[in-house]
Amino acid sequence: TLDRSSAASDVYKRQAYNDVEVTRDRDPARIGMDFPNTPDQKLGLYTRYDLGNDAAVGLGVDWVDVRTGFDARDVAPAYALADLTYFNRIGAVDLSVGVKNLFDREYAISSFSVRGILAAFPGEPRHLYVTTGYRFD
Repeated sequence: TLDRSSAASDVYKRQAYNDVEVTRDRDPARIGMDFPNTPDQKLGLYTRYDLGNDAAVGLGVDWVDVRTGFDARDVAPAYALADLTYFNRIGAVDLSVGVKNLFDREYAISSFSVRGILAAFPGEPRHLYVTTGYRFD
């Protein structure tokens, strides 16, 4: 059973705002344009709920704004990803099991256009991971 008296929750928020533009380029038409492949906004929200008995569960959501290329077209659409993790400490061993990209969203981590052809590097699909650590206390 869950001991509610020892349960606790933490919430973390992060935000990044990028206001970047090209200041020098071989092509003078690009000066003053947004720097390519750079999102204006990135947001993240993460919560961790302590279950007691050295166990916890965490949920995180990251959102990345649309990124444009030099031709001012939307090259990479905005996306949001969710991650879920279970943490436990068993004696001196720390264990975590998690799922990245929980809803298996397709997204581009980077993109570009060459001579009018749009291309992108896909992000990682949903995957399970396990990490362990040992504490020498």
